[in-house]
Amino acid sequence: MKRALFISSRELWPVSDGSKIRTVQQLEFLAQTYQVDLLVESACPKRDLGRLSSYVREYHHIQRSKLSSILG
Repeated sequence: MKRALFISSRELWPVSDGSKIRTVQQLEFLAQTYQVDLLVESACPKRDLGRLSSYVREYHHIQRSKLSSILG
């Protein structure tokens, strides 16, 4: 099975608003065809993926400071 890298600039779990819903649906769609590796870049510490872990092969988290998030 082919592999795909899914990059997100914000945490996906918990799903709480429309943009997260759309992003999670895209991730679920890709997982039907690919082995998905998820890369999340955010100011929050690493969190559990919840039910998303069944769609993701590997989960990588890059934590940025809030200042660099604002300036970036």
